[in-house]
Amino acid sequence: MDRITILCCVNASGTDKKKLLVIGKSKKPRCFQKISLQKLPVEYHANKNAWMTSAIFTDWLQRWDSELNKTKKAICLVLDNCTAHPNISLKNIKLKFLPPNTTSLIQPLDMGVIQNLKVKYRATLVNYILEKIEDNLLESKSTAIDISKKINILQAIQFISDSWRDVSSQTIKNCFRKCDFLEESYNIDQQLEPNSEENDNVRVLNNVEFEQLDSNIQCYDQNEYVDDVIIQSIQDQHNSDEDTDEEPDPPIRLHEAKKSLETLRLFFLQQGNEESPISALDTCSDYIRQQTLKCKKQSNIHNFFK
Repeated sequence: MDRITILCCVNASGTDKKKLLVIGKSKKPRCFQKISLQKLPVEYHANKNAWMTSAIFTDWLQRWDSELNKTKKAICLVLDNCTAHPNISLKNIKLKFLPPNTTSLIQPLDMGVIQNLKVKYRATLVNYILEKIEDNLLESKSTAIDISKKINILQAIQFISDSWRDVSSQTIKNCFRKCDFLEESYNIDQQLEPNSEENDNVRVLNNVEFEQLDSNIQCYDQNEYVDDVIIQSIQDQHNSDEDTDEEPDPPIRLHEAKKSLETLRLFFLQQGNEESPISALDTCSDYIRQQTLKCKKQSNIHNFFK
């Protein structure tokens, strides 16, 4: 899987996490076939380097500003002064730039939020690989490297989105307190460890090198110029950048989804746990039933006009 760049944004209380913005290298990865970008759990963009650009960031800011204007809200957004963060005028967002070379000292997300997100993402990734190895034990001898190479960007997006959801509001508040954005006392260390389930399978995550192995990877162009951005944007629109390395998942048919749902229902019933999400399966069953009826109606209409 190619590298991706991620934009994280959250308020000081940790109660309002913005949907992650993910930047990949391909505008139309094969694994995105038959999938609406609007349905992704993240906002997706692409360019040849998978870097944040001033054009992407400005568009993101202006759309957010428009949303805030509709709800009559105003905010102050704290950010570093990299070249991908232009100082533009907005109605409902006031941009407050940190002094140069102070990001690692007073940027709240750099105080542990991003680190915690990476820990959770890598825990999810390693657990996924371990599960695949277990599934394939009787069939083939797949290695962790073999499995990791087959992870596509769609799966990575789901992993990182789930990990962002699991970053606790307490961890976020602690990081803001550490930068003196909040007055209460903080205790950040206890919030940055993976939970007990993650520790069972992913003890390697305690290694600082593993947590921060990509901390120095460049994610924006330090010498970005507006003219270059415009030219590159036009070239990207004319170049076909469909990812030829990632194979799309085969479309899942209704009867396959129904069978999987029945398997899940039986699994939860056999567990006998009152907290199992069987009620959620009812909603899924209703949806599949509606889709089945819709397909039957369309089939009958086509047959009528034959």
